[in-house]
Amino acid sequence: MLASHSRDGQLMADFARRFGLDVVRGSSSRGGAEALRELVRAVRAGEDVAMVPDGPRGPARRLQAGIVALAATTGAPIVPVGVAARPARRLGSWDRFMVPAPFARCAVVFGSALEVKRHDDREDARVRIERALQDATDTADDLVGGWTHR
Repeated sequence: MLASHSRDGQLMADFARRFGLDVVRGSSSRGGAEALRELVRAVRAGEDVAMVPDGPRGPARRLQAGIVALAATTGAPIVPVGVAARPARRLGSWDRFMVPAPFARCAVVFGSALEVKRHDDREDARVRIERALQDATDTADDLVGGWTHR
């Protein structure tokens, strides 16, 4: 799992490690190149990789280029995942991080696997994947009976 060097990233890294997940630290704004190299090694070793698509500073719901670069470099598919909960509290952070209320109705939606070929136009791929992530999130929102991301 990729987590930024931020305070929020530290919280996510600690949480992931409690479940036995390996964590690579880095982001588009700090340590990204080394993190990408570590993720390439992990994918080539047969491991699955999880990344938050909008990076440590956003903008929210805008896919960052690192995911596309990783897929193009390794040939690994990208599986978009959308998550929603109702009721949920939104934090005042730039990404309006969602914290589900106890006993909330939650939905996790997995989109179809998407490939990025080494020579594909990276911006076209980024837009295509960003749209698939939005579609998965919108579907999750619909499943919990409300909108939590739109």
